[in-house]
Amino acid sequence: MAPCGAQTNPVPYLQQPVWPVGAVSGGPQFTLVATGTGFVNGSTLTWNGTRLTTSYVSSTRINASVPASYITSSVGVLVGVQQPGGLPASNGVTFEVGKSRTSVTLGRTDYTAGLDSASILTADFNGDGIPDLAAVSNSQSNFTILTGAGDGTFRVQGTFATPSSPGYMAVGDFNNDGKADLAISGLGVVYVFLGNGDGTFGGATDYTMQADDGPVAVGDFNGDGILDLATTDPATGTVAVMVNGLATNYTVGSMPEGVTVGDFNHDGKLDLAVANYGSASLSILTGNGDGTFKTPLTVATTDGPWAVVTSDVNNDAKLDLLVATPGYSQSENQMVVLLGNGDGTFKTGVGYSVGSDPLGIVVGDFNSDRKLDVAVADEASNQVSLLLGKGDGTFQTSLSYAAAAGVDSLAAGDFNKDGSLDLAGSYYNSSSVSTFLQPSNGQAKAVLSPTSLLFPLTVVSYSSASMPVTLTNTGTATLSIQSITASDQFSQTNTCGSSLSPGAFCTINVTFTPQHQGTQTGTLTVSDNAQGSPQTVSLQGQATFFLVSPLSLKFKNVAVGTTSSPQTISIYGEDGQPEKVSFSISPSSDTSLFPYTNTCNGYVPSHAYCYVYVSYAPTGTGEVDATLQINGGGGLTKVSLKGNPPN
Repeated sequence: MAPCGAQTNPVPYLQQPVWPVGAVSGGPQFTLVATGTGFVNGSTLTWNGTRLTTSYVSSTRINASVPASYITSSVGVLVGVQQPGGLPASNGVTFEVGKSRTSVTLGRTDYTAGLDSASILTADFNGDGIPDLAAVSNSQSNFTILTGAGDGTFRVQGTFATPSSPGYMAVGDFNNDGKADLAISGLGVVYVFLGNGDGTFGGATDYTMQADDGPVAVGDFNGDGILDLATTDPATGTVAVMVNGLATNYTVGSMPEGVTVGDFNHDGKLDLAVANYGSASLSILTGNGDGTFKTPLTVATTDGPWAVVTSDVNNDAKLDLLVATPGYSQSENQMVVLLGNGDGTFKTGVGYSVGSDPLGIVVGDFNSDRKLDVAVADEASNQVSLLLGKGDGTFQTSLSYAAAAGVDSLAAGDFNKDGSLDLAGSYYNSSSVSTFLQPSNGQAKAVLSPTSLLFPLTVVSYSSASMPVTLTNTGTATLSIQSITASDQFSQTNTCGSSLSPGAFCTINVTFTPQHQGTQTGTLTVSDNAQGSPQTVSLQGQATFFLVSPLSLKFKNVAVGTTSSPQTISIYGEDGQPEKVSFSISPSSDTSLFPYTNTCNGYVPSHAYCYVYVSYAPTGTGEVDATLQINGGGGLTKVSLKGNPPN
């Protein structure tokens, strides 16, 4: 990438996983250990964007204290690293707070997206703290953004055109503005689309590279604080690396496909690993820290490796490689694990059988046992294979979950904020993407009732009677309440405290104190750890400058054919100037039954009274109900009129 401005610190790279891998909801305070590259004194670990108290250990390790109040209930958290001043910031790693599952169940939901998607990924594209999805369409030359609601559902935010034949995607902040951008490979080029932070994107910037719409990896390879690019070119057997706008190709094996980054030799500099589909090998390119790489080391693996990711699956602080291997000259259909030695070399790979043509691979703790698992997209058998990890670098026999035809790419995230990892998949030769959600496991659920409040007409600068809203936790875990606020001309008091146990409820009393005449709106907002947070109640009130008293009149024992003595309604003007006023009886057919006069002469005076005198003149027996409507001052004030009500 070309420089976007001087940076004093490198872009930090956060390796998966952080340690511990996850935490049990309701547990004690703990220390979070992060490893990676580019850390400096002052680097800070973040917890869903909130800075944690962090200790600097080295350029490859920082530790942070996580308070017990942050893990009171099940929730998925995005952990990241920020440099001093906030930017540049690292990639994110999902950290699950929840309870262990005895089994993994995945429920599939399909969403319409582009045709022939070879790549799907998850990131927060609109800045609401909820994972979103991006999927690229090769045949339609576009990519689609689906924004998450936090309850496991998504909606299409928009579809954005790309130049011809887009291939794979990677996410990063390429201009250091704190908003997620996309890099998308094409034929001989990588396109960078800068995010606007609201789920939309600007146009493409082209970076010419000798490449063939292959997978893309990002990292700060020269430590200048600006993300660089790497992508593969199967036709020439090379991996192309772009640093400061200049591309360099490195010869690797035959038909390279997948590429990933990591610090494989613990020197604090990013390295590359490339899966060579045509030569049954991986190429390890050790980084020099200046944007260049040493001659690749060849690591043998099974025939036809396609996709490669990195993680530490045996908890020895050494990065490992996990490879989806469909086979090239022969059918393999394996997920292969190569445990790292910590010096840039790897042990002999061990293969585990999965479905036919595994093309996509992702790592995460899907059963919340604090041991990393692996999910694989099996294109030809239309399934997702899940291999549960034992924590020592070995895995159980794979489980299979039905997908639509041609699943070829996977992304993992906690899409319904319940503390358990979910999956999203894209498809070759299909116009849809799918989510694979785990059912909630000990999740708080916040329900507000009612969901809207309409306040009666209230005099400007006076307070209405309070109206109640009930907050109930209908979930099975403790609801942790972070804040309760009412906007603008509304205020609230509550009995909720900082948490609600399952089944418990509390009351929020909302008051309307208008400062302006007319219709006023606001929002009651509750922020908590439940899915869909924040929860809201819409507020509306009508404000007037007229202080009217009384608001009801009763005329008793008035004989038919007579007219009662008048009763008085006073109107006080609270405005700094006279306000127009008019009067009417509703229904209009009752106008003759309630004759009235007034002293207002079309205006209510400023900070003074005028009066309305109403009588009752019945023409028949029985009770009559009507309303005197006082129109002005910013609202419609209604005075109830009752003729001959029962005693």
